[in-house]
Amino acid sequence: MGRTQVLLAGECASPHSCIAQRLEQWGADCSFARSSAEMCELVVEHIFDLIISGMTLKDGSVWRAVPLLEDSNSTMYCFHPIEDGCLWIKVVDRGRACWGAPALRPREFGRLLQQILKGERSVSVSGCHSPET
Repeated sequence: MGRTQVLLAGECASPHSCIAQRLEQWGADCSFARSSAEMCELVVEHIFDLIISGMTLKDGSVWRAVPLLEDSNSTMYCFHPIEDGCLWIKVVDRGRACWGAPALRPREFGRLLQQILKGERSVSVSGCHSPET
């Protein structure tokens, strides 16, 4: 099995960020995009197992990338800041846009990432619903 390909976009898009360092310790290959346009370019050019981003990037929203991920094997999580931290929201699950997926707290998301990267579970997590449901 190959290494998990991860795209980090926005605020976390640095090889020096805590999340990038942790992902690489767990065996992921990380790529980085600072903007929505750069993220869309990379998504078209490369196959990513997992995309991690803030909801808003310096030149727009992550939602621009969602149509580009349709019918792919990619899963995308975005963080949304709250008073004392953030919530992690699944936006795309293996090429399907997610609506109504439960948010994860940082500790839950960290455990999920570790499980994904150690091959203990697939990237797909329950709780993804299409807009029609």
